Amino acid sequence: MVKKLFGGLGITILGATLAFALTGCAEEEIPTQEGSSSQESTAVVTEETAMEEGDTVTIGGILPLTGEGAAYGDPMQKVAQIALDKVNAAGGVNGKKLSVIWEDGKCNGADAANAANKLINVDKVKVIYGGFCSSETLAIAPIAEKAGVVVLSPGSSSPDITNAGDFIFRNYPSDASQGKVLAEYVNSKGLKKVAILSEQNDYTLGIQKVFEEKFKELGGTVEVQTYLPQDSDFRTPLVKLKAGTPDALFINPQTPAKADLAFKQVEELQWDVQLIGNDVVAGYQDLISKYKDLVDGMIVAE
Repeated sequence: MVKKLFGGLGITILGATLAFALTGCAEEEIPTQEGSSSQESTAVVTEETAMEEGDTVTIGGILPLTGEGAAYGDPMQKVAQIALDKVNAAGGVNGKKLSVIWEDGKCNGADAANAANKLINVDKVKVIYGGFCSSETLAIAPIAEKAGVVVLSPGSSSPDITNAGDFIFRNYPSDASQGKVLAEYVNSKGLKKVAILSEQNDYTLGIQKVFEEKFKELGGTVEVQTYLPQDSDFRTPLVKLKAGTPDALFINPQTPAKADLAFKQVEELQWDVQLIGNDVVAGYQDLISKYKDLVDGMIVAE
């Protein structure tokens, strides 16, 4: 059995999100996300905020379309296209057809920044749907903020996005909730010493930071070992964490592919320990079928 916690992480309604970003022609106010330093600030998205040419209204889209992050970006792009087709079939925006110029953010800051510069400076869009990965959105944010381009992310959860700018929005919960709920629940189970295997990127480091701060506040101790997104061998950090005899191991990856590698290597080490996982782990569909005995009783956020 895997114990799933609700940490403020909801279902992203992708079609509705894209349709809203595309069709805000009636001056819709978008409130800042919870926890923003400016609770009163709003952004107004109108038809004029998108690039118009002839009978078409165009916005930009940045998602991870290649690499491991494509596990998120590819289905999101397909759902967005369904929403786009639906809006166009209903007449578009004031009779204008809608289109998206898609760019590949590859789930990293450098590629997302290049994509944003191209969309803003070459394609002249005024709205960007994306990124999905937190590293994408945090890289896009200063470029879009300077240009006055509205960014709406459907999947970025780093707490840092809350204060990324007046033009930067998301409809996905902050990992401040996930990290806090996990820390409180783990502490309530009498687990006082947690080892964390964490990928080095904005999404995972955001969860790690919140969990670590809250768990220590509750009297627990934390030992962290990290790996780079391009790494595939976690045996050295896992051996170091195991040597510390923790009460639990928190596996904190960016993608299902990295989750699979981590669980496989924990299993190879024959490490019998209480496991904790982030929402990527919770969403890894093959987890129970591949590692049934290993993950029995694991605590995850979703």
